Amino acid sequence: MSSPGFKEGVVLVTALTGSYIYSGFSDYGCLVRSIGYILRWRKGNLLTGDVSTSSRSSKGIRYLSPEEIAQAERNLLLLIQQEKFAPEIKLLQSKNPRPYGKSSGAFKNRTKFDEINPFFYSDGLIRVGGRLKNYNLPFNQKHPILLPSAHHVSDLIIRDVHHRNLHSGIQSTLYAVRERFWILNDKNQFRIIVYLLINAFPRPDRISGKDGIRNIFTSSKFVKNG
Repeated sequence: MSSPGFKEGVVLVTALTGSYIYSGFSDYGCLVRSIGYILRWRKGNLLTGDVSTSSRSSKGIRYLSPEEIAQAERNLLLLIQQEKFAPEIKLLQSKNPRPYGKSSGAFKNRTKFDEINPFFYSDGLIRVGGRLKNYNLPFNQKHPILLPSAHHVSDLIIRDVHHRNLHSGIQSTLYAVRERFWILNDKNQFRIIVYLLINAFPRPDRISGKDGIRNIFTSSKFVKNG
């Protein structure tokens, strides 16, 4: 009950989803670094007990270390998988998960994970399994991180790899992305994004020189050869 002379306050609580975090970014590297600085700020405030937004180190803002960038990327990818693969994650965490390296398991009904043999790695991320585990390849290439199709962050990754590979074609960009990530139903997504990026800056038509008309003349047949 409210006391006389006091006005009741109303508090509105809004739950923020993952899309609220990354939807405003147009560059994958910038997104990961931003999350890295947020995690650093959070870690520093938890250690010092200061939760004010104005608390900063006297040395200023330092660059992120490779470990901080890797941790920020892991948290981002983990958030995406938990949002988009919730039903499949429950099946993987069930009592009878799909055996690693087997083609049959707990997925009796068709899911997004058919024929890719997913498994949880030690970092908590879902990776693609399969026969490549016996090949002499880098771990990320044998077991790429699983990502959803038609997702904003997946688009950012494709754009980033396409730019780093000097605006390569569809197949080259696809193979480069699969060295670390496996995007479900990615071929159509690659075609659309790479096509838009390549055609974003059309090449202008070459303008002929002013003196080109002087080199054009008529002559009888077989008068000049070569």
